[in-house]
Amino acid sequence: MKGGPVLSWEDVRENPGTLALGASWLLIFGLILLVQWYYPSPLPTIPWWEPLKVSIVTSHPFGDMTWFEVRHGQYWRLLTATFVHFGLIHVGLNVLGLINLGRLVEPWYRTGPFLAICLAIGALGNLLGGSLRQLVGIARPGLASMAAARHWPASVENFLRGSGGFPELTHSGGGSTILLGLLALGAVVGWRSRTRIGAHLQKQMVLLLVLTAVLGLVLSGLVDNYGHLGGAILGGLIGLFDRTLIRLSDFRWFRTLCWVIVLGVLTACLGSAIREDRLEVHYRQQVEEVVFRARLADTFRSALGELHALYAAEVLRPDDSRGPMLELETLALNDLLSGGPRLAQPSKPSPDQVAHERAELVKVLDLLDKARLDLWGDEFAADILRLRELGRKALDAPPSYDQVYDFIVCWRSAEKVIAADQARIKARFVELEKIQKQGR
Repeated sequence: MKGGPVLSWEDVRENPGTLALGASWLLIFGLILLVQWYYPSPLPTIPWWEPLKVSIVTSHPFGDMTWFEVRHGQYWRLLTATFVHFGLIHVGLNVLGLINLGRLVEPWYRTGPFLAICLAIGALGNLLGGSLRQLVGIARPGLASMAAARHWPASVENFLRGSGGFPELTHSGGGSTILLGLLALGAVVGWRSRTRIGAHLQKQMVLLLVLTAVLGLVLSGLVDNYGHLGGAILGGLIGLFDRTLIRLSDFRWFRTLCWVIVLGVLTACLGSAIREDRLEVHYRQQVEEVVFRARLADTFRSALGELHALYAAEVLRPDDSRGPMLELETLALNDLLSGGPRLAQPSKPSPDQVAHERAELVKVLDLLDKARLDLWGDEFAADILRLRELGRKALDAPPSYDQVYDFIVCWRSAEKVIAADQARIKARFVELEKIQKQGR
């Protein structure tokens, strides 16, 4: 691979497809920012730390993807999503990665076939990744109960994140699906070459794939791991036909055919995007508001589940410094706390485990401190405030039976409100689905 991201005139002549694709990503990102500046979004941007961040309300008309729309015929979003980025860091890293990978791969196949490969990896990779997301969402309860989830709960939760709640409404976008596909393609090509240079290329590409996978687990809430996986699988499959593609790329008719496919697909996607945007203008804002409400409800319910489990661990933890609890009192507390998430059997914890559980409880309490409580009414807000107070008291001193009883009453009340709201949200999604079908 040529060293450094700095471009030369030789790069411009040899890799016009790479530069054109990267320039299109930057151009569309600039247009999204311009539209967002003229029409500020009422909904928050994700992630909050990105400079020049983009709201999903603005990015959606430009072609970002949700499985809900793909399932209802908006297949063009599988490809247009690769042109949409959600922040300056997002688009900057992807463009730099494309320049380095494109300068390696484009000369193998020439410009037309290279662009066709990129579009195929992007669209089919998103299709495969979205399908995997739905499958994991269906199997989520079983996966969460596996032995691995008990031994490495954080890793399993990071893997499952993005499939819970409403996976059909998870917005995704960015050219990283293409980049992961090019990495996997390079790894397979290097492996099949059986040469020293090929082995070196394979090692480099595999290392980058592994680092990206680790980063995806660490930043699971910000990275589309399913799109990455789908792109890598498609790129690896294309790499198996590397020699055939190189031979075909020597023929003018094949290069011309690739150009026709690329331009035809892009034109069709653009036309479909314009048509669908006109159809959606009457209810898109409603969909995005419901999506936002669904995410808040899902986050809140998950936080309440964690709060119950951590509070129960704090109450029932055997600890010599707290003094022995009477057997009857222990049974009563167990009975009170058994109505929430399934509890682990109390055991003598290590000091590190105690410190970790207490730190996690503090994190959940801090999250509830910053949460919006006005969306579910005054009674719900009062319950959350009381839960925060009782949680902090449990960190200072062993709670009494009355305090635990009060905690359970407030917790069940708040959890019931969130569960009812999620049921209403799902009903609203069904209603919007009917509206979308009628709009067609």
